[in-house]
Amino acid sequence: MKVMAAVSPLFYGPFYLLAIFAFITGKEWIRIPGLLWAWGCFLTVAAIILEEWDGDFPSPDFHLAALANAPYCIVPLFLIARLWGAHPFTVKK
Repeated sequence: MKVMAAVSPLFYGPFYLLAIFAFITGKEWIRIPGLLWAWGCFLTVAAIILEEWDGDFPSPDFHLAALANAPYCIVPLFLIARLWGAHPFTVKK
């Protein structure tokens, strides 16, 4: 858990700045880093939710904990869907 907590500010923070720039300007080089971020975020939150459910210190209100963490599972899935194609910023005519 400590390692997962350290990943957020060290890696995800700089990624967010690059991703904002890339999405605003339509840079396709963000595709692979975006997919890696989405998969990593999804796995990290899945581990956290499992810990909340049946870990060493389970949450007294699992449903609330899962609901609070749900966006961190849903947003990466949307990003994977958006970046899955070879050219995510190309508009089809």
